[in-house]
Amino acid sequence: MGKCANCGTTLDPSWKFCIACGEPVAAAEETAAEGGTAAQPREPIPSAIRPDEPDEPMPRKRMDAAVIFGVAMALGGGVLIILVAIAVFSPRV
Repeated sequence: MGKCANCGTTLDPSWKFCIACGEPVAAAEETAAEGGTAAQPREPIPSAIRPDEPDEPMPRKRMDAAVIFGVAMALGGGVLIILVAIAVFSPRV
């Protein structure tokens, strides 16, 4: 495991970018291998921009009366269609 030349974060060999500052790992290694100096260190991305987990769980949204009414009407309409289909297509004796 290496360290980011920009911010010093420990890096996994499979990573292409530093997870703290976003610096390309290959570019930092090439600059160091050439004997040059890396670019000026950038500030790590604050956690407010990329939060790991929300502080509080999302509140549950309350279903309002219009949604409940719409679902009830859709179910009622489906039942009505089935009853009409049975009445129309049932054999007459």
